[in-house]
Amino acid sequence: MSRYLRLLTILVLPFAAARTVDLLFFTDWLTGFVIEGSIYIRLAVALIIVGLGFTAGLVRVRSLKEFESDIESTNSSIERMSIASGVCFFLAGFANAAASVGVFYTMYSSGELNYLTKTNDELLSLGRSKLYYVLVLISIALGVFVAFWFMLVGSWYFRGEGHFSGGRYLSIFVVIWFYIRVIKDFLRFPINPNNTTSLYLIISVLCLSLFYSKYAKVISTDFPLIDDPSLFSFGGLAFIWMLSIGAPTIIVLISKHEMDQVIVLVADTISAIAAFSTLFAKLSPKQSIEDSI
Repeated sequence: MSRYLRLLTILVLPFAAARTVDLLFFTDWLTGFVIEGSIYIRLAVALIIVGLGFTAGLVRVRSLKEFESDIESTNSSIERMSIASGVCFFLAGFANAAASVGVFYTMYSSGELNYLTKTNDELLSLGRSKLYYVLVLISIALGVFVAFWFMLVGSWYFRGEGHFSGGRYLSIFVVIWFYIRVIKDFLRFPINPNNTTSLYLIISVLCLSLFYSKYAKVISTDFPLIDDPSLFSFGGLAFIWMLSIGAPTIIVLISKHEMDQVIVLVADTISAIAAFSTLFAKLSPKQSIEDSI
């Protein structure tokens, strides 16, 4: 397991450093546009990171199978990581709750809530649409349920018994919430390959959507975790993308004083770490590695 952790660290740190340098010296923070260098090289690197994320997840599946010869130590290690997963999911729950409150407060204090009374033509002149604000409000409302779901998953890992059952219906809201966020961000940021800041943030939410829509289904149907390699691939992708590409964007958001979006990005980063932690934890706290393999 330590070799796997070292592998991911080796993958994440250089890309995170390169992305930070790119943002500091070669990106216009106001527009998000690249001001120097080839956009095609950046897109190629992004594709490489996507490939590495999927590969890292598959490597994790293979490493679990190799641990079959040392079941006792593997179970002990997975037990510790299950507790770590509980902590991560609790933190993600609190962070997502704070993000929902932060976005609503920003809309209220800036008067954006009144935009819902404007016509579409008036909103289009401001670069927005009524659908965008409707989706924002829906995402805020669902965010409360999602935060509660994260906390339920955290308590499930801490509880150490049985299958996840208390939040099965809430899992539906989790899937809907993530994909509403993807659509909302598409409406907020017109897609332009040169605007890597906005494009990468959208991809960050999409990576989390892929993992959590799959994870919510898995824990709600008691589907054996180890038998679903795609879950590991999506988890590896969400972790590597968020920490190497998504998280460094926080310096841009802070400079633009978009503190509500800073909280959202922090929540997404913690959610990605929680996703990563599930690669080491049990599907059910009582499930042993013998049952998983």
